[in-house]
Amino acid sequence: MNDDIKEYKAKFGSRTLCDGPENDFYWIGFVYSSDGLFLEKIPIYIFTKKQNLSKETIGFVEIII
Repeated sequence: MNDDIKEYKAKFGSRTLCDGPENDFYWIGFVYSSDGLFLEKIPIYIFTKKQNLSKETIGFVEIII
């Protein structure tokens, strides 16, 4: 992924890059879950030291979600 990309689309939805504290970064996005009666919007945060998401990080998050 290029350093200038501020949004990333993955199997689990879009993630938007934000500046974090102390020169760190974080990506934020949402996953939607429905149990029949309720539709829940669950926030997902990925914290990184670099301004990109590695293939390993993306794979790990996809496994969890």
